[in-house]
Amino acid sequence: LVKSFAMKAFFQQAKELMEGKPSKQSRQTVVYTVLWYEKSKHRVFLDLGATMASFQLSIFLVTGVLPARQKILLHSSTPLEPNADLSKLCLQDGVEVTLEQLPWGQEVEPASLTKHLVDRIGSKCIVMEEQVNALEALLLVKRLDVDAELPKKLSSLSAFMHDAAQKLLLKVDEIEGEEPHRQARKMFVHKMNSVLDRLERLSHRLMPAEKQITIPHPTAVQKVGEKLAAEGRDEEMKRNEGMQVDEGEEEKEQGVEGQEETQVYSVEAKGSHGQDVPDKGCT
Repeated sequence: LVKSFAMKAFFQQAKELMEGKPSKQSRQTVVYTVLWYEKSKHRVFLDLGATMASFQLSIFLVTGVLPARQKILLHSSTPLEPNADLSKLCLQDGVEVTLEQLPWGQEVEPASLTKHLVDRIGSKCIVMEEQVNALEALLLVKRLDVDAELPKKLSSLSAFMHDAAQKLLLKVDEIEGEEPHRQARKMFVHKMNSVLDRLERLSHRLMPAEKQITIPHPTAVQKVGEKLAAEGRDEEMKRNEGMQVDEGEEEKEQGVEGQEETQVYSVEAKGSHGQDVPDKGCT
């Protein structure tokens, strides 16, 4: 019961955040930012208790810039990392944020404990998982039939994230070393496979209805299978009956032919005056 109340509170807060109408209870953790992008100003709400991935997703919906290509500058100078802790930034309402679109291959790296390959890849895996979490949370509270362009935006984002996750999985395969490194590699592979599965389900959900492949219910499949099996048995019984009828007709024809041959031999064995010809083998 406590969990259900907590989930309802979370969905209500997320809905208010996406609609731009934070309640009094959520105003303590939600602030509005003034986002500058290409000489245009946008008002974007920022949940200080959420992840940076949620804020990047909100910016994507407003500007169309993919999260991986976003360079978010706080106070026009300090860049925010993809895994920044928003609760420690002490942000207030009206804070100005500047967005720059980065070229391909120059994405902002997430913060990691060390510069070691395992730590850097681990930070990227966590950020990728947080981005999928943010996208799933958005689909729980956002209606796709209100804005015709929203499903297209989210579908393109999901496809881009799926491609990025596959590339990151290839990076995971490059991890080599001792047993701790192999254990980390195994954990990252499991995490990224889960991320790819979730993205595939999201892509199917965002796919237009006319392109979706309807998967029949298992009960319906079972009924269809039983019907086909019954039809197959009926056809086999008909074939067996037909074969039995054909065999009976062949036996009848063979019996008639045998009788005719017997009659021919008996006629040949009789003499010209109707007398039987004595058998030459008899004495």
